[in-house]
Amino acid sequence: YQPVHSQYLALAEGLGLKKEQLLQYFEELGVHGFRPDRDEPLIEHTSYQIAKNKLSKEGHLLMDVHDQTELGYDLKCQGHCNKVFEVKGMVQPRDVPLEESQVNAAEQKQDDYVLVCVYNLPVAPDTQGFKCISNPKKIWNAVEKAKVPKQKWMAVLS
Repeated sequence: YQPVHSQYLALAEGLGLKKEQLLQYFEELGVHGFRPDRDEPLIEHTSYQIAKNKLSKEGHLLMDVHDQTELGYDLKCQGHCNKVFEVKGMVQPRDVPLEESQVNAAEQKQDDYVLVCVYNLPVAPDTQGFKCISNPKKIWNAVEKAKVPKQKWMAVLS
């Protein structure tokens, strides 16, 4: 197991969660640390919260739509822009697979579609990676558009 780092608990408190609530949540899930091979939902949830927090700090007023899977994105900006954000969490940088709804949304929204990659989970927050890729259609391979290659998205400046 990779332990739940204490800085995650501090991050949770910054999001309005009490440390006890987070630990209770982990206990209910039966998680006492991260096992990257088994805890993908926890890594996804963590990356989603990190992305939501960082994007909010950048001034985005966000609407949570991740439960509406047919849209092809997790967050929608309200107000100052029309951007939508698809969040992908991972232990290490890798090729990012996209579902059909995500490909369709990226093709339709183009520059307003942002793929957010949160990586190096579950290590301490100060060593995590966070990368925003506007219009991933520009970097996916035409033949394999359902996959954004790691070497290409890692090269994009955020």
